[in-house]
Amino acid sequence: MAMYDLQPDLYGTPINGGEDHADMRIEVYMALGDDDNIYIIHDKPFQKTLSWIEYDSEEHKLDFIMEDGDLRDFGIPVSPNFKPHLTNTETIAVAEVENGVLKNGGMFPLMKHGGH
Repeated sequence: MAMYDLQPDLYGTPINGGEDHADMRIEVYMALGDDDNIYIIHDKPFQKTLSWIEYDSEEHKLDFIMEDGDLRDFGIPVSPNFKPHLTNTETIAVAEVENGVLKNGGMFPLMKHGGH
């Protein structure tokens, strides 16, 4: 896995969800790697298996779609700096990282909505 830089001044800070669901207590980060790939890093396992990610270029947000079609909106605001990278990719690397150590991860399809 390539090195990544969270660059909070450009891409925001960790997003913490509400207390409605166990998945919503996961810290989720988005980063652009040195290799120009987009990485989503989270600190705890999801309760369900992730199937794909959806990007809405008009609302500037990402949604996570789970194996049963259930939607997880972590409220990740997508900086306009990411738009060119998101519109030019078909997959996103998603990794669970605990104390700086990769626990698991994979590549997931990216579906796009809005006026790219």
